[in-house]
Amino acid sequence: MIAFGMLVATLSKKEK
Repeated sequence: MIAFGMLVATLSKKEK
């Protein structure tokens, strides 16, 4: 899902 992908991308950017 688009929303899920966006959420994961945001978390990944915050983590790294």
